[in-house]
Amino acid sequence: MGAAVWIALWSLLSKLFTRQTHAGWHLKVFLFSSLAWMAASALPGLIAFALSWPWVSDFGFVAGYAIAAAALYFHLLAVEPARPRLMRGVALAAFVLGTGLTLWNQQQRNERLGSDLYLSSFQPPALILARPVPAERFVDGLATLRPLLDKKAKEEPAAENGAGSDEE
Repeated sequence: MGAAVWIALWSLLSKLFTRQTHAGWHLKVFLFSSLAWMAASALPGLIAFALSWPWVSDFGFVAGYAIAAAALYFHLLAVEPARPRLMRGVALAAFVLGTGLTLWNQQQRNERLGSDLYLSSFQPPALILARPVPAERFVDGLATLRPLLDKKAKEEPAAENGAGSDEE
């Protein structure tokens, strides 16, 4: 139902500007972008697990925004076919704005740019392409985190809404 409403709204917009609905075009754009979006939501977790690169999963949302911007471009191209450069600029601006706002929001909320704190998807072990790291090397790598964790542990928690004050 949502797809039908989406296509109908874009067709109405096309009808207003070009006097043709271009419903078939909008349906194709919707279907291809939906398939691409599903693939882009599944692939980052698989790639991150297989190669042991958690940053791929952290920034997998960027591919989703790129697909949404491409879909927007092709929808707009049916609405205003005479100005493809302007439509490309609008789609690019939407991509940059969406990605920038998401990165800024995650930095504000989590103090990090990535969306996941850790790789949260486990796949069959046969998909692992990365070499395993010996336990001793892994533990040695954790030593660099100790000063940061000690610093965070010594910080006093901020009082929430003045709950720690004696003024009542």
